[in-house]
Amino acid sequence: MEKNSADFEIKFVEELVKYKYNEYVEGKKYSSNALTNEPWIFIPTEVSSKLEKFKSKTKILSEFVNIFVGIQTSNDKIYMIDPKNEDEEYVYFLDKNDI
Repeated sequence: MEKNSADFEIKFVEELVKYKYNEYVEGKKYSSNALTNEPWIFIPTEVSSKLEKFKSKTKILSEFVNIFVGIQTSNDKIYMIDPKNEDEEYVYFLDKNDI
């Protein structure tokens, strides 16, 4: 990778104390082109190479079944919240401690 001010390096520190006392930690260099509107994923090389190996041998679930909902908890009391009061501007709710 050609060095310029737009490149950056991320180090994956496993033991903070050793890192603080100058133990060498391998880093991975990235181009600023990696910083897009998509989620950023920075993982160690050995992890990313294993993930790529798995991805090359897998199929997307939607190729086999029709997925009509995402993951759900079926715990409606978490998601269904009843308003306690309303006025012209706001809707008021209580938290789990009735505050």
